[in-house]
Amino acid sequence: MAGDGRFDGRIPHAPGGRFFQFEAGAMGKLGSAIMAGVPQVERMDHNAFRRQQIGCEIYPFVWMQTRRSRAGTFGFCWRSLRHSVMGTVIPASGEDTFGADQDGLIGRIEIDGEATRPKAICHTDHTTEKGFRTTGEIVYGKDQVTQCLSVVALEDGETVVFVDLTQAVDPERVTLNEGLGIYAMNDFPNNNHVAIAYEGGRNRVRGVGGKARVIETESPWMRVASCLGIATDGISLLYEDMSERNTPERWKSVLQDRIFVQPNAEGQTLRDFCVILRMGRGGARRAAKCPERLTVEADRVRAFRLADARNKPVTVVVNFGREATTVEIPDAGEITIPAMDTVVC
Repeated sequence: MAGDGRFDGRIPHAPGGRFFQFEAGAMGKLGSAIMAGVPQVERMDHNAFRRQQIGCEIYPFVWMQTRRSRAGTFGFCWRSLRHSVMGTVIPASGEDTFGADQDGLIGRIEIDGEATRPKAICHTDHTTEKGFRTTGEIVYGKDQVTQCLSVVALEDGETVVFVDLTQAVDPERVTLNEGLGIYAMNDFPNNNHVAIAYEGGRNRVRGVGGKARVIETESPWMRVASCLGIATDGISLLYEDMSERNTPERWKSVLQDRIFVQPNAEGQTLRDFCVILRMGRGGARRAAKCPERLTVEADRVRAFRLADARNKPVTVVVNFGREATTVEIPDAGEITIPAMDTVVC
């Protein structure tokens, strides 16, 4: 194995640093152990194990949830290597294009021109046989910005629903507000180009040697590399074309482009939107099917209707409040939602 932990020394440094290398290194060591023969293993006494854990940090929540299917792999974690919050989506046939970074899916917040790091406060998690849903709250700075997130991986294995409600105590101090954040490698692994299509146009974005720019699509949906569909409930998507490799920010890494949104703040509300991610080629074909926002008589409840991979209507209702509430949903009736939780019906 390579001296720096990589299984294959020919593999380039991972996008955004070394996040992918941990997985590759772990699987390499596992494979080496199996090929070499596993030594005799004895079950450790429970009390002996507990004594070894003295001094370890306790985190009483689910760290990460994933959904892997033939359409792709989606994951969301409330605590990553840098104790940050992040998500990533890798659609089938897009393994050489899609990557991850520490602000994946949660976006970027700057206060007074300074980048901030998210801190998870609380979250509620549910895992089913074929999907998951997680709802939580994170803060930035000295509790100056509060971001409430709901992430749902539907059981069809193709569709992910992401709801973001972000508010600031003093919005004038927020100097950067960019939501979402989906990363596409645009370098030699995928032949130095990424094909995108959106309402009213299409583009073949060149990687290294191209022109750094931000493509403002003015479209609520986008198809990326023919294997990922992205659709919002009305807000326009932007594509950041990085074009230059090995900048100081991304040293020794594969070049990454980024798909994001720039919501307009309304009072203390910085973001209030829903995004659907559809993995795989079938999902990409359905990219233009945007979620429908439903009217709900509750301040911190959001409801959206969409169609899953089988064109079955699905309603996602999110309660970002700290108390359970009952709301009336059009065509769905009365629904009771626990505090900081999401219901799919």
